[in-house]
Amino acid sequence: MPDGTGYELLSRVRADEAARGRVPVPAVAVTAFAGADDRARASESGFQHFAAKPIEPVELVEAVARAAGRASTPRRGRTP
Repeated sequence: MPDGTGYELLSRVRADEAARGRVPVPAVAVTAFAGADDRARASESGFQHFAAKPIEPVELVEAVARAAGRASTPRRGRTP
């Protein structure tokens, strides 16, 4: 992101949601920094899920589905 980090963006989104009385939008942190401290920072920053790069497309779909509250069990190598 050229103008900031995902943490900064989500902070602004969360502040706007709170100001407007809206339910928080689901968010997945996708980062190359995958240590325990990074996971904790993501959680503390308001991300519901965490995914480490590199990430396979099916894993990304699964992470987004979990964040959205939908069960997802796509079969590897098959398209719907």
